[in-house]
Amino acid sequence: MGSVAAAVAVLAGVALLAACGGGGGGGSSSLSFPVSVKVTGLSSGTLTLHDNGSDSVTVYGSTTSSFGAQIAAGSLYDVTVAQQPAGQNCVVLGGAGAANGNVTVNVVCSPSGVSPAPASTQWTWMAGSQTQDLIGSYGTVGVPGGFPGARYGAASWADGAGNLWLFGGDAVVSSSAVGFFNDLWKYDTASGTWTWWGPAASANKPYQPGVSAGSSSYPGARIFPGTWYNKATGQAWLFGGFGCGNSSTCSASSVTVQNDLWTFTPNGGWTLVRGSTAPSSSYPGARFGAATWIDSAGNLWLFGGSGVAVVNGSSGDLDDLWEYVPSPGTGTGTWTEKTPTGVTTACSSSTTPPARQNAASWIDAQGKFWLFGGEIGSGTTETYYADLWKYTPGSNQWACWPGNPPVGGGSTPYTPAARYEAVSWVDPNTGNLWLYGGEGYTGPGAGSGTPGYLNDLWYLDPQTQPSPGTVQQWTQVSALDTQGGCTTTPGSNTASPWCPGVYGSQGASGTSNLPGARYGAAGWVDANGDFWLFGGDGYGSPTNTVGDLNDLWRYAP
Repeated sequence: MGSVAAAVAVLAGVALLAACGGGGGGGSSSLSFPVSVKVTGLSSGTLTLHDNGSDSVTVYGSTTSSFGAQIAAGSLYDVTVAQQPAGQNCVVLGGAGAANGNVTVNVVCSPSGVSPAPASTQWTWMAGSQTQDLIGSYGTVGVPGGFPGARYGAASWADGAGNLWLFGGDAVVSSSAVGFFNDLWKYDTASGTWTWWGPAASANKPYQPGVSAGSSSYPGARIFPGTWYNKATGQAWLFGGFGCGNSSTCSASSVTVQNDLWTFTPNGGWTLVRGSTAPSSSYPGARFGAATWIDSAGNLWLFGGSGVAVVNGSSGDLDDLWEYVPSPGTGTGTWTEKTPTGVTTACSSSTTPPARQNAASWIDAQGKFWLFGGEIGSGTTETYYADLWKYTPGSNQWACWPGNPPVGGGSTPYTPAARYEAVSWVDPNTGNLWLYGGEGYTGPGAGSGTPGYLNDLWYLDPQTQPSPGTVQQWTQVSALDTQGGCTTTPGSNTASPWCPGVYGSQGASGTSNLPGARYGAAGWVDANGDFWLFGGDGYGSPTNTVGDLNDLWRYAP
């Protein structure tokens, strides 16, 4: 998936070079480059590929072939599969971009129904700092410029145009202080600029209470709220979190769990749907770190988190499941607590996942909800999970896969180490579920190894999972980096904590680039299906210690 902005930048550079007479003799305008494809895994049949929709090449077996037509310097190439081989599925990796030299595109084939692993990582450091604890630069509300400060636990969503939105989190105030924020930012992926969206009171000012005053409304400062985005209506939804409500004052000593419900649109601003209230049989208790999903009808779903239980009002990690059905045009809706049916024995004797907070969550192409990991805390003791769950709304049932990989190191299938506050996303092109980093154990399965911050990258194909109760089947895409003694090979079933990042040059992708280990980062998927990662708490460059981050990365599968 090529970057339009990067392509434009390359085209501009080539044009400038030609105008200045660069390249000697005939000038760079006469240059053209071959486009080759390196095919692996093609065991039988023939594969037909197109470049720019017309130039064709047919490949027999795993080999390297070239298209007939070369690409003029700075012009775009776009390699796609025109015809799959019988019984196999081939995927083009990073097949589009601007030709600024000889081009080789990787194509990976596998048996039909099995998703191939990407050949290498494609991380690009796009913006922000390699160092930790950077204070934000706010500028003027609504005017592009500036950037959000380093933080973790922020809410995030991508709008219909693929722009990235960031709200709140625990951000850096000064060289010696952090605090909960309620600033709202928009990142334009086309122009590569941040815009502070307000409110004015949030400019490097933590612990701001919420305001409910018509068009001037906004939520209070908080971390780890539940978040949804409805592409059909253009509405973002925000529920609860840990922080400030709508009282007149708020401070570090008065923050608490919330269960207020808000909506946001760029044109309409924030609207308070319902303020914080006591939990009841028709309204969830206050909480933070809940798992969320939004179904095809635009209904909001919420599971667990840490907060107040409806049953007895006690505080702690939760295992309740709720559905919110908005009432169009009324600004209200209805919450219903679900009681899943059936009996699950593979992971738990309960019909629902055990209580937890900050689990990873996805919704697949069939509308089923997925949940991985999370944490349960009791006093100073933290326990991380590595179990995988799937909820089917139609049958109101959970199914589960245990989190223990087989004994013996690198044998597969195996699972990511237990963790919480990882970043998760769905690739819209393949339907694969992706998982990055978090805080968890450095050994295989649940409860193995020393806790630490992680930066390993995994994906799971929901359509090829074995029967519930058997071992999960994940693919580890990238090793952790080799800086500072952090060395892990994909498939080794172990993880090294505290790995620093490998940034490379800003704006340039590279197979060795990798964000540093972190938890509580924000994530988005843009209009091209590329993933974006911002901040969190963890490592920047190799010379830095752990701290809050504001680096922005893009990953192109």
